[in-house]
Amino acid sequence: MERKQCAATNARGQPCAATIVLSSGYCRAHDPAYAEDRRRSAARNGMTARDPELAEIKRGLKRLTDRAEAGDVDHERIDLLVRVARARVYTIKTDSEIARHALEVRELEDAYDRLLSDYEALRDGKPTTIGTGGWYLRRGAEE
Repeated sequence: MERKQCAATNARGQPCAATIVLSSGYCRAHDPAYAEDRRRSAARNGMTARDPELAEIKRGLKRLTDRAEAGDVDHERIDLLVRVARARVYTIKTDSEIARHALEVRELEDAYDRLLSDYEALRDGKPTTIGTGGWYLRRGAEE
């Protein structure tokens, strides 16, 4: 029996080696249907694309290091520039954490809305988004 392989290619342009393939022909890591889930997971875990401002700060610090080693810059000025760079990094980190928390809040609000909608549908005898009875209501119905 021939093993099915994911139809996608990796970042190096080579075929994906995954052999657990969904009906779409892709593995879960490449299936377009799961793109939003992957994006949310990456954002939650801090794995989003690098911030260009951080790359700029790193290049600036490298230039400062080179100039400091060459001895052609005032060390007090370098110290000041490093402090400014630290403040910029801290601000970027804070913005990133705020965005991550805002995403979590939106996800919780969406879950609450679905739960409320299912509750109201069950109360009114209408179908829910997950069938005739929600998993969160089964325990209460058994008691």
